[in-house]
Amino acid sequence: MSIDQQLSPSPVLERSTRRVEELRGDVLARASRVTPDGPAPVRRPTRRRVLAVGLVAAAAAGALVVGPSLLPAEDSGRPNPLAAVAAAAEGTDRGPLATGEVVLRVERLRQTASTPNLRIDRRTETWVLPDGRFYERSTDLRPGTDPEDRVFTYASDPMNPLRTPVAVAELPTDPDALVRRVAQVPPGAEVDDAARRRAAEALVGVLSDGYAPSDVYATALTALGSVPGVRVRHDAAAGETTVSHWMQSKRGDETLTFRDRDGALVRLEASTTQDGGAQQVSRFSVRRVDAVPAEVRRAAERQAEEQQR
Repeated sequence: MSIDQQLSPSPVLERSTRRVEELRGDVLARASRVTPDGPAPVRRPTRRRVLAVGLVAAAAAGALVVGPSLLPAEDSGRPNPLAAVAAAAEGTDRGPLATGEVVLRVERLRQTASTPNLRIDRRTETWVLPDGRFYERSTDLRPGTDPEDRVFTYASDPMNPLRTPVAVAELPTDPDALVRRVAQVPPGAEVDDAARRRAAEALVGVLSDGYAPSDVYATALTALGSVPGVRVRHDAAAGETTVSHWMQSKRGDETLTFRDRDGALVRLEASTTQDGGAQQVSRFSVRRVDAVPAEVRRAAERQAEEQQR
């Protein structure tokens, strides 16, 4: 199953799509009544109202703009540019990772460098279980690599307790509360722009791990759209929305592409500069599958036995 097949259309999604069209017509009908004085003072709405307001604005944008458009998320005069995608994602009603389900993440990492021993070309497949344990198979794709040393497979104990499927499913479903949690904002302190910037990489992790239920996933999208400096590109022709942000810790850009009709993450790419001037480019995809392949389990068991000898 490809990543394009991970979320099949549902009656809820079809109703959401029809609602977008209705909202688009409604916004166009009311466009003449918009005054030049700017928006009235805004009281903080609930998360569902944030999504609904953004969906109205996005419907108008989709009707009035032809081709790709670039919306800076930090512009306070605009609605959250990811609200429509978040609303579509929430409409999929995807639940937490269930017993027996597995998340498969596939990454292709290339690193170019003038020094041969710094060059990398590696494909890594990671199967994550509901309890946080995971299997990983890494394949070295550089020419001339010894076939016996090319593939390394292992099994691991649960990952970071804050990133297990159970922990992610229990994250807040209010955007500010989610930013406060992942950016570790002290109780009583304001969720300011600095906190949102700190939260960006963690929010990308929630979106790309592949096991967030739809309400948490939609909240992470909404929160990411509020991060200052995040660049959002809507491509109506492709039916996709691309989000880019600067990763301070990795000194590079990270770009995520979401499918507009259901909010699914289609691909993730990162470009970073490493020590010594080496350039890294990573491409990433994620989907839910039925099980860890038997050959991966056996290979991990063999390598665990060899390490114990």
